[in-house]
Amino acid sequence: MKNKINVIDVILILLVIIAILFAAVKFFKIGNKVSPEHYVDAVYTVRIVGLKDVSMELIPDSGELKDGDGTAMGKVLSKNVEVAKEINQLADGSYKKIENKEKFDVYLEISCRGLQKDDGFYFDGLKNYGVNSNVYFDTDAVSFEGRIEKLTVKE
Repeated sequence: MKNKINVIDVILILLVIIAILFAAVKFFKIGNKVSPEHYVDAVYTVRIVGLKDVSMELIPDSGELKDGDGTAMGKVLSKNVEVAKEINQLADGSYKKIENKEKFDVYLEISCRGLQKDDGFYFDGLKNYGVNSNVYFDTDAVSFEGRIEKLTVKE
């Protein structure tokens, strides 16, 4: 038996090299830099549930928001406060929605810039969020969590 390289061996080696290069590009996103002109404006609404009045007052009415990692999450456009509604189970097993006057739900409308991709909206080009995503904010006065209720991308 001779140690000669066969044409099939060469083709197999080339296929393996191509597969490795494809995996590197796909998983490590080599050469996938996005320029700032691809960023779009968006407005989203975050609902923060069940806050006491002291905590509610610490949430900013305006200004820039960042998450715990320092990612820019946008600028607060408006803050709306409603009395919190809770669902309680009655003695007969039925449920009733009642207002809890000691707690509040806060709605923040926030404008931001980010990337709109097929798999979601990326704040600051880094973090993927969508409707019903939990978001965490960190300010000088308070840290809080909310859920995105609505996300509108301006084309």
